[in-house]
Amino acid sequence: MEKEKGKRRMKKIMKKSLSLVMALAVMLTGVLVIPTAGNKAAAASPSFHSNQIVYYETNSPYTTWKVNVSIFNCTKATQIKNLKSSNTSIAKVKAKPGSVDVYYYKKPGTVTISCKVGSKKISTKVTVKKYSSPIKQMKIGSTNVTSKFKGCFEDYWYHTKSFKNQKVTLKAKSGWQIYSVFVSTDKKHFSKYGIYKSSYTIPKMTYNGRFDCIWVTYQKKSNPSEIVEVRLNMVKE
Repeated sequence: MEKEKGKRRMKKIMKKSLSLVMALAVMLTGVLVIPTAGNKAAAASPSFHSNQIVYYETNSPYTTWKVNVSIFNCTKATQIKNLKSSNTSIAKVKAKPGSVDVYYYKKPGTVTISCKVGSKKISTKVTVKKYSSPIKQMKIGSTNVTSKFKGCFEDYWYHTKSFKNQKVTLKAKSGWQIYSVFVSTDKKHFSKYGIYKSSYTIPKMTYNGRFDCIWVTYQKKSNPSEIVEVRLNMVKE
């Protein structure tokens, strides 16, 4: 019981820390959205960023996930009127400043998100799919952690091993490529964007802290807008 309580506390602490780290990474790199052929500079009138493809985990205690969909030329939640989801059994929506939060469930399907910004009616589609791992291999030194993502895209790994100056080897499954990596440890951060390769090796780092995280974004070759982000949160016990 105590260990489970400690795990929940650690998870909350790590999520807060990782949110700050990722926010810093975005500010430093300027990267927030993966560029695709459909991404264009914002026009004068409001428009959704693009259609979204999202995933629900099969091996997870969670029943709801969230994706945020940006609206160009919209800065306030009060500008968004008549916000609707075409199927609330798949996803519900909530207006946010310059965007819409979409809460989706363990149910595959496609919903149309529509609203009115100013005098313009706009819409976009969100497709919910069952998660299937895009990872062929993930190894920290000689330790293979690929199986941790079989049914989920985020895992909290409580370990007692010492990972000093270890490379992380990444390989994507057929049809997928690695778009970006972000690593956070107690003492060092590393990020690389626009990789576009089926394999990639993260330089040597030491993973022995309380807030170590490896964050990898995989992109489908046939549809660059289809991405999967996997996160390995490592806690040294």
